Amino acid sequence: MLGKPHKEVAALMLQLVEDDASTEQQIIKEIALKTKQFLDTLEGIIPQGESVIDLETVQAQELPPAMSRFLWNLAIAEGKAQM
Repeated sequence: MLGKPHKEVAALMLQLVEDDASTEQQIIKEIALKTKQFLDTLEGIIPQGESVIDLETVQAQELPPAMSRFLWNLAIAEGKAQM
């Protein structure tokens, strides 16, 4: 199931590809920027002084369910999840 974060990335990619003025480098740069925004969000909810986060801490952020799931999966992918 795709959540809002996935749809945001897909919409951004579609917008960039449909713009004839967008170069491959611009597309890569914009996708990298969006990825960094998600990583910054994850880093922002990791408790200060810690390098990992557990599921309970992610859920305690009172984010929309899709964003919580997305950030938890991102934490797992980035090796920042405490299982």
